[in-house]
Amino acid sequence: MTRNKVVCDLNVWYEFAKGTINPNLLSHQYLVATFVNITELAQAPNMIKNPRLFGNVLFAIKRNYSSVIKANPWEYLIQAFFNDFQPDISVANKILSGFDAYMDTSPNSIPINVIEETRVEINKVISEKKSISEPINNALIPVRQNIKETGGKKQRHKRTTITSWKRFLSDTALIYSKEFLDKEYKIELDHPSWRHFELLILTFEEYFLRLEISNNRKFHMNDWPDLINLVYVQPSDKYWTFENKWNTLFRETGSLAKYVYGA
Repeated sequence: MTRNKVVCDLNVWYEFAKGTINPNLLSHQYLVATFVNITELAQAPNMIKNPRLFGNVLFAIKRNYSSVIKANPWEYLIQAFFNDFQPDISVANKILSGFDAYMDTSPNSIPINVIEETRVEINKVISEKKSISEPINNALIPVRQNIKETGGKKQRHKRTTITSWKRFLSDTALIYSKEFLDKEYKIELDHPSWRHFELLILTFEEYFLRLEISNNRKFHMNDWPDLINLVYVQPSDKYWTFENKWNTLFRETGSLAKYVYGA
């Protein structure tokens, strides 16, 4: 029997850990964990604040995933456009090995200095996330003012930003490749392989449209990993998240409803 491929948000593995999901009902699903899942988990405060829950999440992933996509988002994107490129999966393998070691160790036996070093690294990640969200929210202020001055929300709804988001992803991948791959991978905006990233691109478009036309909405620091995790979802896949914000957006954006697991 062919199993359905379901790419998972990190919160899915937390729900497994809490016992709210019955794994026996999912034998026909091919559950996929991602690089974003495991790096988010490795940087999670629960490693320090709630080691029992953290350990349960590790066991939940280990017991229930069918595969892990080990390429980071930018290298995963690049490989879709350049056949000669192979992502470096050593970081993911190192994290997964660390998870295995953690599961074989009692949290109470972890040295204090290791706990403190981990706490510092986690706080650094939280600061980095804030450094992304704050400029975006600041940039939204003049954008919203411009919408008021150029025809309002109705006119903004008429404008498509798909090409702009392709350019953003292409430019970011190019910057990444220059810095970390010592080679320039420039993704052309008319390349046919963009069709594999419909969920990613249209979610960026719809989500930022909603941010721009609503003064009460803010870009939150956890929105970035939620958004970039969608790079792993192909047109034939489903996406599973317990975040109502994203499920609502997908369902209200007609062409994206098909991606929602359980829709």
